[in-house]
Amino acid sequence: MVIATAPTLNSLDVATVGDCLGNRWGIGDKDRNDGILILVAPNERRARISTGTGMEAMLTDDEAKAVIDQMTPHFRSNDFTGGLSAAVEAIAAQTGDMQ
Repeated sequence: MVIATAPTLNSLDVATVGDCLGNRWGIGDKDRNDGILILVAPNERRARISTGTGMEAMLTDDEAKAVIDQMTPHFRSNDFTGGLSAAVEAIAAQTGDMQ
């Protein structure tokens, strides 16, 4: 799991940027395709959780959205550390042991 922040998305879609970063950086195990990327662009108020296909059953799009919804109240209070901590904890609880 990797957390990335970006000052700007340069008018690109947050999903596209997240998927491209995850693929380019090779997050997760290549054979299992089990990477998770949390991308936050705070200046643009955008966040995305991108998963490799090997994680989609453990962390569905709806569950990823629920995690983002848990981060949002922290971000509104400028508590980015708290928001990201809440996200990592929620993802770890959802996916179990991610060794």
